[in-house]
Amino acid sequence: MGDEQATEPKVALEVAEQEFARFASEMDLDVDESEMTREDLDSFLPRKRRIVRAIMKGHLVFNEDAEPVFTPQKGDRSPLTFYEWEGKDLSAMDKAKENETNEKQNAFLARWTKTHPERFERMKGRDYKVCTALSSLFLAG
Repeated sequence: MGDEQATEPKVALEVAEQEFARFASEMDLDVDESEMTREDLDSFLPRKRRIVRAIMKGHLVFNEDAEPVFTPQKGDRSPLTFYEWEGKDLSAMDKAKENETNEKQNAFLARWTKTHPERFERMKGRDYKVCTALSSLFLAG
């Protein structure tokens, strides 16, 4: 029985970390751990780890523009491209009520990937976590 967690990585850890660094640099993301507070690190490191693991498994790659392209492991496995977002993409979150955090997140993810919120609403947790880790990096820095 194919346990996904037990399979050999398709990409070595060092290469995955280099890809993460290239992506962060190209997208001008603030990922300098030496300048982060403990609170920032506690938030950042799990997201980075989730993204690096997705790269290692071969589910997350970066196109020539350093935009993430994620292939979900379950359900709809068609690749999602996380295009470099524009300020207007954030307005997708305005339609949800203040306390509808997931609705806001799904609306932003849909606008960012040029898909529909339902794609994220039906997504399995393991895949959704990668998508939200990417969005939190972009929104934070």
